[in-house]
Amino acid sequence: MPQLLGLAQKYQVFSLVIPRADRSHWDELLTRIEVEVERVLKESSRRQAVFVGESMGAVVLTLFLSRRPDLAASATLVNPATAEADEADVISPWLSVTQLPDELFPIVRFLAAPLVQDSSHPEPFLGPFRKVVQSLETLPQDTVAHRLRLLQESRRMLSDRVISSIHVPVAIVAAANDRLIPSYRESERLLKLFPKTMRLSKLVGGHAMLQNEDKFSLAQVLDTFDKFCAAGVCREITLDRQNLTDVKALKEYSYTELDSVQSRLDGLRRLVSPVFVGMERIPASGEKPILFVGNHVLLGFTDGPLLVDHMFQTRKILVRALAHPILFEGTPRETGGPPAFSVTGVPIIGAVGVSPRSLFSLLRQNQHILLYPGGAREACKRKNEKYQLFWPANQEFVRMCMRFNATIIPTASVGVEDALEIVLDSEELTRVPYVREWLLSQFKDRIVEARRWRNNVNDDKTKLELIMPLVRVAGISRQYFGFGRPIETSEYSDREGSSDERDIADQIYQRVKRELESLIDTMRVERDKDPYKEASERIKFELLNRAVPPSAWEWETKEGHCFEDYSS
Repeated sequence: MPQLLGLAQKYQVFSLVIPRADRSHWDELLTRIEVEVERVLKESSRRQAVFVGESMGAVVLTLFLSRRPDLAASATLVNPATAEADEADVISPWLSVTQLPDELFPIVRFLAAPLVQDSSHPEPFLGPFRKVVQSLETLPQDTVAHRLRLLQESRRMLSDRVISSIHVPVAIVAAANDRLIPSYRESERLLKLFPKTMRLSKLVGGHAMLQNEDKFSLAQVLDTFDKFCAAGVCREITLDRQNLTDVKALKEYSYTELDSVQSRLDGLRRLVSPVFVGMERIPASGEKPILFVGNHVLLGFTDGPLLVDHMFQTRKILVRALAHPILFEGTPRETGGPPAFSVTGVPIIGAVGVSPRSLFSLLRQNQHILLYPGGAREACKRKNEKYQLFWPANQEFVRMCMRFNATIIPTASVGVEDALEIVLDSEELTRVPYVREWLLSQFKDRIVEARRWRNNVNDDKTKLELIMPLVRVAGISRQYFGFGRPIETSEYSDREGSSDERDIADQIYQRVKRELESLIDTMRVERDKDPYKEASERIKFELLNRAVPPSAWEWETKEGHCFEDYSS
């Protein structure tokens, strides 16, 4: 049995074998399994077991869990053969094949083996391929036909309602290159349905993933999933409109209007296929304000709206983005619609103009807030400044956070600046005859109004900060958002008003900046490992699989991907 040696080091392993001559229907089969599991648990003096099911075994396991979830500590489904009742029928063609003459069926088994085998293996007709062929040879023709009919029947039995009622921690393992059944697309559906679940997406492995022990360790998967569960990462998430913070900005809009903003972002999401990593690090409690401190990407059109939208969809939390006041021009709240910045055309819910007063007010209300300290200077980068931070020396936002015991979460955004190439930056544009005077005349009054609370609104350097560079699109890159570990300012609350308050605030300020820079570097390294970072490969995968392609981060929850170091 594959994987047995690794599993036996930690577990007492039992394997369920359905005899080839068995023609039981589901009720009889599941009853026998239930009796056998109870017997094994009683003899082992245990109340629960860890279950693993592969392919059709995952179907058997899911049906069993729907009857006896109390017997399972956790379950792992590998390349599950479950499917929606209205999913395209991939079973009937195989049933037709089982009606072929006996002398032709061995040829069919041999031809089916490459569909089961890992297509990325360098020696497709050796090693693991032999194991696949041998395993297929053990199944007589009438046995294959009976089990295919069971699979057809299971589609009706495993409705969305049944799967959603299974409150057992479930790990779903799926290979993106499974060519036998659409298990990766099915894993996306199951990830949404199981209340407590995580998914491990493998770029390679094929349908017979467990056959290749050199590349895939089931024992390691179970150990990692167990650590995630112990850390509370695999948890039940209830999405309820009541979770929304009761703020004035939301009272202005109906839920229909709020949902319309999300639908308007659908095209952008499909275009950049955003990946969110580290959502498990964001505290679930709303007892304290949370400040997301991020890097503003070039042009700054997409990072804020996508982040705010993702938090709204996954947790029904409204993140209040502190945006440059110039972006609200032409979009007065009295128009009745959700705010959509006229400069960018990208909608964002609940944004407010950035100022110390706005930040103070939102912190006092225990809000979730998004701040880009680099502001317009980072959005209007010049050449050779990719992903650099341009933060002011003033650390006032940290002192406000200390006053309200806020949690600061460094938030990195990567991808946009790999897709855009600066042709002319603001300095180069202003060297063009007559262009400098025209640009300054266009922005002068707006900058003065936007920076009224600052003292440097009249110098030309500040005025040039809002001049966007001339760029060309070099490609449509995937966007990545990473959340760092929370920094609790409540640890320093006793220093408020003390003589060293400014020094402490400066230390926290520098720590946030260092951790954000480190997070950006990490995200960029992992981005380079993603085979679907560019649009051409993503589109090809989505057309073939009708699912969002995996990324460099393998483990994920309903909210997004997880950092691997969290499981160590």
